[in-house]
Amino acid sequence: MTVPRYIAAAQRQIEKTFNTTATVTRLVSTPDNTGGQSDTYVTLGTFPCQFYRQGTTPRERENAVQVQVSVLWIFVFAHGVELMNTDIIQCNGRQFEVVSAASGSMEVAARVLAMEIN
Repeated sequence: MTVPRYIAAAQRQIEKTFNTTATVTRLVSTPDNTGGQSDTYVTLGTFPCQFYRQGTTPRERENAVQVQVSVLWIFVFAHGVELMNTDIIQCNGRQFEVVSAASGSMEVAARVLAMEIN
């Protein structure tokens, strides 16, 4: 399917706003020598992007014996960068886990929702 000119123009405009790069890794299972599987992270690549904090109030969540504040971040990548839930994004010395990676039929950019992890 060919992309309409106005969509392609919008994709180029969004890419001009990218002000940083991020390395994306994905959890994959590989066979081990005992007949089982071993989980490991594989680097998908380093991509130009922008990211910003989502405009909602941070949520608190209980984690064992402590309460953690959960802040969500929105990452914007170029059209065609495919991210999945649980992918890890490393950007500006921080790590984030993708919690939502929905896509539309005619995207001008790949947007994902991520949570900072320690």
